[in-house]
This record gives sequence, C-alpha cells and structure tokens, in this order.
Amino acid sequence: MSNLKEVNSLIRSNKKIEVMSLLESLIESNPDFKDYYISYLLCFNSLPNYLGKIASDSLIKSDLDEVLDLQVKLDEIILKKWNNVKFTFCISVKNRSCVNVSWDGVTKNKTFVTSYKKNPMNFQLDLLKNFVKSIVDSKINGICLEIIIVDFNSDDHPPEDWINEIVGVREGIEAKVIKSDEPFSRGRGLNIAAEKATGDILFFTDADMLISKEFLIQSLQYAYDKQKPFFPICYSYYTPYNKEGWIRDEGWGNLVIPKVISEKISWWEKRSWGSEDNHMKDQLGDSFIRAQAAGLYHQWHPEDDFKTKYYSSEKNKFEVVLAVTTYNRLDYLEVFIKLGCQLEIHTINGIS
Repeated sequence: MSNLKEVNSLIRSNKKIEVMSLLESLIESNPDFKDYYISYLLCFNSLPNYLGKIASDSLIKSDLDEVLDLQVKLDEIILKKWNNVKFTFCISVKNRSCVNVSWDGVTKNKTFVTSYKKNPMNFQLDLLKNFVKSIVDSKINGICLEIIIVDFNSDDHPPEDWINEIVGVREGIEAKVIKSDEPFSRGRGLNIAAEKATGDILFFTDADMLISKEFLIQSLQYAYDKQKPFFPICYSYYTPYNKEGWIRDEGWGNLVIPKVISEKISWWEKRSWGSEDNHMKDQLGDSFIRAQAAGLYHQWHPEDDFKTKYYSSEKNKFEVVLAVTTYNRLDYLEVFIKLGCQLEIHTINGIS
C-alpha cells in the first residue's frame, strides 16, 4: 500500500486537490477497496481536518461538492457496517468532576511559564465533564453510545448531579451513574460497569480522557470488525491548556474490547489503583491490538499528589510497591502484604 504513504504525504503538505485526485484514482483502480481507502482517511484523523480546511478556504463549489460527496459515502459505509452497534464507555471514578489544582508552570521536566514558579496558577479541572462532553460531540449517526459511570462517593461535584445536563435527551445516547459505597477500586468499578453494560463493544477507560469520532471508527474497525481487543496509545497533554503533548506509549489502562470477550475475563479488584491494567493485559495474552489511537487524548492534571490525594486513603504504599515489583515476574504471583500483625493475601487470576 505504498500509495497510502503518498496520500499521507499530500495531506501533511495540505495539497487538497492532489489528495482528492489520488483518492479517486485509487478507488477507480481498486473498486473492491473503496471502503478501505475512504475509512483509512477517516481513521487517521485526516478527512475531518481536510473538510474543514476546504470550507474555510472557500474553494470553488465543485471541489467542495466532491468532498461533501465523499462524506456522504462515508456515512453510507458507517450505516452499512455498524448500524445499531452499541458502544459502551465504562468509567470508574472518585472526584474527577471538579478538581481544584495549582500549577507552577513546570511539567515533564520543562518550564512552560516561568512566572508561575513563584506564583502558581490556581484553577479548576472539569476532567470527567470534559470527557462526557467529548463523547456527546462524537456521536455518529447509526452508532449507539452508552455511558456507565461507577462513582465511589465523589464529593467534588458528583456525576449524578450534572450528567443529564450534558447528555440531555439525545437519540442514540444513554447515560447512567451507579453509586458505590465501597472504598475506591478502579478495577472494581470497571467490573461493575461491565456487568451493567449492554453494548456490543466496551471501552474501559480513565475519567480524564477526550475522544473524537475518528477514535470510535478506529475502535469499531479493530474490536467489532476484527473482534480483537484494542489497547489504544493516546496523546497526552503537557499543560492545562491541552495543546502541547506527547504520544503516550505506556500503560494499559484504556481498553476497547468485544463484550463477548470481556465476559470471560475481569479487572483485578485491588483497593485504589495500580497494576490492574497490567493484569488485564496478561489475561489477554498476545490476542490484542496495540496501536496509536486516532483522536484519543489524555487531559493534563498534576502528576504529583493528584492520585494520592483522591485515591490513596485506603492504599498502603508498601502494598503498591510490592504489587508492582512482583507482578511482572513469572506468570502470576501472590501478593503478600504484611503490616503490623495483619497479613493480607490477594489472589490473582484464581490462584490461591
């Protein structure tokens, strides 16, 4: 598929007419691959930018009509392939709706705003609200969306107080908040969400992400068409302005998976957070896809003390270190935590 490299090169060079000409020639010479070439552009977050650029540049009507015609074809493909497919977002959360933080202008060992060193900027992060808004904005005709939030007694601005305001009464979008009085456990929350999910495809994810329509398309291509679990590599922002960032090729906490496969496995229900994503990856063995996501973003928040402040009241630091250092040896090891006279044994994957 060397021609696809040429398409990418032309898109990066903003050569709009050339992109359309090449795409048309590819479709004409390979009619059996028409759907592939069209979905390829959408999947890699190119076509929407291309559409917007053409409209803003006010090109001649015939050129714009060609692109709009292509959009119609894309809509037809989506309706044909994924009509009435349901995509469920499973989110486990405590206090991510309205978080007050302070930023000194430094992140990832780089100073972005020097003046903040002496006078840190204080502001509010609406992480989960932003995520839900991005889900609503990413709705695609023909694809049903379900949002399930398992909330462990948040007291900042509980999701149940605002979820209906954002989602509203929208055709093809359902949202529910499940309250839990248990100590926070990311794995436990995701398992509860999975039990209640009615979607064909489940997306286990963090509460501080952002998505686009392109991510939905890519996820369905992997998890629905190929029936493969998909660990997306997201783009993570450096700053509160959510502009600069890097490709975050680490961690396994976000997972798109067919429901029929998710029913055979489960998340490790440790207290608080940590290691449950690696545990999930190991349960899947080599049967998954790991790839850079099209339109999946991680919102900025302070790395220091953020999780400690909100998620670690029930966590023992020795427990975390032991779980992480022993987990990646051999197949599965029991995690022994000894504090004072108490011995806690966590059984992994049914091994006792």
